[in-house]
Amino acid sequence: MKISEFQDLQHKEVLNIGVAQIHNGTFISPIKRIRIFDSDEWEEFTQECLEVIQKETDALCVKRYTGAGDKGVDIALFYDKNLLDGKWECYQCKHFDHPLRFSEMCVEFGKVIYYTFIKEYSVPLVYFLVSPYGCGTELATLLSRNVKNLKNKILGSWDKYCKEKITKTKIIPLDNTLKAYIEQFDFTIFKEKTPSEMIELHSKSKYHIFKFATGLPTRPKDKLPPKEIAGNEVKYINKLLDAYREHLSNNLLSLDDVKSYNHINRHLNSSREEFFSAESLYNFSRDIFPDDTFENLKEEIYHYVENTVYDNHADGFEKVKKVTEKAHDTPVGFSPLGECVRVRDKAGICHQLANEDKIDWVQK
Repeated sequence: MKISEFQDLQHKEVLNIGVAQIHNGTFISPIKRIRIFDSDEWEEFTQECLEVIQKETDALCVKRYTGAGDKGVDIALFYDKNLLDGKWECYQCKHFDHPLRFSEMCVEFGKVIYYTFIKEYSVPLVYFLVSPYGCGTELATLLSRNVKNLKNKILGSWDKYCKEKITKTKIIPLDNTLKAYIEQFDFTIFKEKTPSEMIELHSKSKYHIFKFATGLPTRPKDKLPPKEIAGNEVKYINKLLDAYREHLSNNLLSLDDVKSYNHINRHLNSSREEFFSAESLYNFSRDIFPDDTFENLKEEIYHYVENTVYDNHADGFEKVKKVTEKAHDTPVGFSPLGECVRVRDKAGICHQLANEDKIDWVQK
């Protein structure tokens, strides 16, 4: 061994370091990340995938079984109120450090066969195996192309893998009645949901950004205010009119009259743009984040402007301007939405708060 055969260690991550790596470390691909989940995290991930399916279909609900003795059901996707006695899908979660083998899964197939045989629950529409390494070649072949061999293999392996392992409370022998049931059982229900399919499903979940540190998607273009006042604008617009009336000493000022006052008309139009900007941010948040993300941002802005709301102001119009100017300065770095919050979103949230009667511009 010669010293010339050695080379200096190259730290690629350090040589090409960026801000994202400082905060998050080296990027871990989703397929690698799911392999370092623990069993509970894998089931949680699977449940989140099924919630996406529920949202996209007419499924009723998703339930995760958390007790001992799950009888072959880890997570279920139900399509009607009859639950396990109705139309449903079964997801069997296995977080192993290798592809699934028939020898490991035979008892799981046996559980579904046995418990539907004794009518503990109805035969699911489909039974998916989900694992971060997927199914091994033999098992994948049995599931995808050779279900007759799958049946014969289960029958031939019953005593070895199922008879004493389906339940700890009794032995389940392969008697003639059970065998006849297996012979007519629909083995096409047994399928694999591959890791890449699961990741693709999860990419539509509100939890994907947090689990995989993918960064925020591009925020869509804001919706512009319609020409006519929309139904969700009525309350905050009426409150702005109250502020304008007090400022102009004109208690009879109507929405049409506003056009006669250039500075008031500009403010109203800007306020509507701000409101719709905030509504667009809400819709963006709703689609990619847990439900309380936007509400937490709104609450923070309210607390930031609250003292200004209760200060003395010359009139309601001055109050609107001072409060929305204060809102512009609200720090939003705490929020997952922080990097895509715009100045006019913050002012728009003030109008949302007015809609919710948390802010009034004129005391009555």
